Amino acid sequence: MRYQMRSYNQLADLEALLLEIQDDNIRAYAGEAIASYSAGAYRSAIVSIWIAVVYDLYQKFRILSETYHDKAAKQNIEEIDKIRNNPDKKQVASWERKILKNARDKVQMITNLEYERLDRIQQDRHRCTHPVLDSEGFLF
Repeated sequence: MRYQMRSYNQLADLEALLLEIQDDNIRAYAGEAIASYSAGAYRSAIVSIWIAVVYDLYQKFRILSETYHDKAAKQNIEEIDKIRNNPDKKQVASWERKILKNARDKVQMITNLEYERLDRIQQDRHRCTHPVLDSEGFLF
């Protein structure tokens, strides 16, 4: 019973953190992740939180570019928009694969430790959305 109470408190803490997210779209994806986690849909939770992370980074690039005239952020936004607007949709996921490295190396808005933690979410997201089998032949 004590463990259940602790889990409840941790989820309540996560839900309270949602109120601090200013962007409605990011808050919605983070809320979906919490709801999925609460329901035991862990793969769905990982995918939803990854979407929130990517969208948050994209929005921060945009703010840095438009408000603070950050050249690296502007270059990243231009690259992302070019890929998004390209009729060849084979490249559409390429900007998502690079966004963490760009946030760390080019825009320098996340630390190495933050990069490692977010990269772990990205790796888990890939495992959750693709049929990845472990050495025993079971899905991740």
